[in-house]
Amino acid sequence: MRYTTLITAVLLGGASWPPSAQEMTLSPTDTAAAFKAAGYKLKGTKWMACAEGTVSEVRDINGDGLPDAIVSEGGTKCHGMTGEGYIA
Repeated sequence: MRYTTLITAVLLGGASWPPSAQEMTLSPTDTAAAFKAAGYKLKGTKWMACAEGTVSEVRDINGDGLPDAIVSEGGTKCHGMTGEGYIA
């Protein structure tokens, strides 16, 4: 959990805190940094690990006042019958 906090602190260190619900979004630069931190690679216009990834949620998960990003991807090719994988 500390690793996730470190990533989001680096990504959004210049923002004012605490953020309101409307401010819990990522800029294109921060989105790219979140995908890179999660191990995704940009291929063309898509962020790929095993399948195309998305930032499925941005919120303060652990109560430290910093937004955390959940990066997820789906598909049975990569994740079997569950069909979804994620990195917080």
